[in-house]
Amino acid sequence: MSTGPLIVLDQVPFLKKALSQCRRLQTELKNKQERIRFFEEVETAAYERWISSSFGAKLTEIRQTSESITSYEYILEILRYYQWHRPEKLREVSAELMRRQKEGTVNGFVPEQFEEEDEDEEEDEDEIEWEDFDEHASAFEEAFEEMFGSSAKEDQKNEKRQTPGEKRVKSTTVSTEESAIRKLYRALAKRLHPDHSDQPSASGERRWNELQSAYQERDLERLQRIEAMCDMEEGGLSIRLGLARLRDLAEYHRSHLAPMRRSLRAMKKAPRI
Repeated sequence: MSTGPLIVLDQVPFLKKALSQCRRLQTELKNKQERIRFFEEVETAAYERWISSSFGAKLTEIRQTSESITSYEYILEILRYYQWHRPEKLREVSAELMRRQKEGTVNGFVPEQFEEEDEDEEEDEDEIEWEDFDEHASAFEEAFEEMFGSSAKEDQKNEKRQTPGEKRVKSTTVSTEESAIRKLYRALAKRLHPDHSDQPSASGERRWNELQSAYQERDLERLQRIEAMCDMEEGGLSIRLGLARLRDLAEYHRSHLAPMRRSLRAMKKAPRI
């Protein structure tokens, strides 16, 4: 079977498109970081000052009322406890609790411990109707398979059907990926370790924690994205990074943008002055 000559594709358009996407995501990430910082450091502080100056007395009253309600709920719980176990001591305990409520020491009251009387007779194991048990077990299994499917059982059957050669291939694949994870982690640890890194302390510590998290989860893709970020920070963002690195960078930015977008949506619902 003869093959024709290889067609050389011009990657420059793809590189430019990937570079443009990375820059757009990077800009969005910085803008959202700044927006969240401004909300937490400026807007939230201003809102709390306004609330305190405008409704300080009312907020104190609400807090005291809430504490009083919590104390009465605790008293009610104890009284129910004594009503069930020792109703003859209910009046005495009630008076003690109300006295403590006025003194503010109700939480220091420790109720007596009463032994629970078990009136239910344990069923003899010989009298268990095993036919009913099997029937319930079968019904549960059918309901479980109907809800979740029988994929787990099928996976076990498929695993048993695998030939020794297929199992060796699967084991080799796992071993190769684990080796790649360890190799990449060691290389990144040398670059990002606080004693050797030139990054500012805050960003360096954040990147180091990201590295540890990705390694603990054995996430090779996350490690590759962190490596792409290191390459970009050392050599700048350009098409010289290559298509694979630019795509890793884009995925890195997307993974950090997702929680920020959720935070910003929550911020929009927060009260403002």
